Amino acid sequence: MFELPEDFLIKSEYLIFLIIFLTLLVSRVKLMAHSTMLGAWIVNFFGTFFHELAHLVASIFLNGKPTKVSLFPKKTEAGYTLGYVESSNITWYNALPISLAPLSLLILAFYVNINFFYYFEENIITYVLYIYIQISLIDSSLPSSQDYRVAFSNIGFVVYAIAAIGYYLYINGVIAV
Repeated sequence: MFELPEDFLIKSEYLIFLIIFLTLLVSRVKLMAHSTMLGAWIVNFFGTFFHELAHLVASIFLNGKPTKVSLFPKKTEAGYTLGYVESSNITWYNALPISLAPLSLLILAFYVNINFFYYFEENIITYVLYIYIQISLIDSSLPSSQDYRVAFSNIGFVVYAIAAIGYYLYINGVIAV
């Protein structure tokens, strides 16, 4: 079993500083890479892959019938589109979960957080890798503006909201079925 050293609190203060510094460094590098489409694509490929994979898996399981997947960037009026999944059967019942599927990456980020240093030795290289993976997963878990437009484009989100409120009231004993 892994044991903490006696002077762990002193070391953890340095560790917190190192993590904050490396997080800012990785964030700055990612931001600077957005000056070119190639740079944005390279720096964000890992997160884009998982973001679009979440859409794809949700679309497959919820009968969205995915028709096209792309991980290659395109220039748009708003900047760059780094990837997308097109589905031919977006309906009232699957638009919301397919569009918000990247939020499930937060679960993956949580498991990476818990288990990363179980598999990797603690050193500066693995801390940079750990921070890059965490930043990529958490950043990519946020739905895009297009994801929000699709999620709230039909009555489905109202149905889900009413069901969630009803379930909340039921489990708290306010209503009985």
